[in-house]
Amino acid sequence: MRIGVTMSAIVVTAGIVFLFCRGRQVIGIDFFWELYSEDWFIIPVLAVAFGLGVSLFRDLTRAIDNITQLLHWLIKLLLPLVLAIWTLLLVTFEAYTSRRTVALASEIWQVVQDEQLYIPIHHQVLNWGMKTAIDFPVQPEDQPHFKFLKFK
Repeated sequence: MRIGVTMSAIVVTAGIVFLFCRGRQVIGIDFFWELYSEDWFIIPVLAVAFGLGVSLFRDLTRAIDNITQLLHWLIKLLLPLVLAIWTLLLVTFEAYTSRRTVALASEIWQVVQDEQLYIPIHHQVLNWGMKTAIDFPVQPEDQPHFKFLKFK
């Protein structure tokens, strides 16, 4: 009897949720939207649903034990598999991104070198005083290199 009442309550709740979801889209019923957004409705409904769930599963300890054993078995089986797949993905991703990054950086560097422009923003003219007894060539960077200084 208890399971029948619980199952009928679940079916009624599922019907209300279905009306809430589809009714608002299809025919524009906003009643359930307004109802579900009120605290005075949500809190008691969730409490009743929780109580019904507890009363339903209280007598099903064997089913809960079987579900727990199944979940433990899945975790023991799937955890090493997930770790192996995750490691493989990380290694593959690292190799792919490093090759891609190097290729992209070299391509960007080549574009920069091909399109490099010289824009003379400032040229400072330096005056060099010369004497005929001294041979001192002017360097392109306007810095004196004393290793080239020669006295005639």
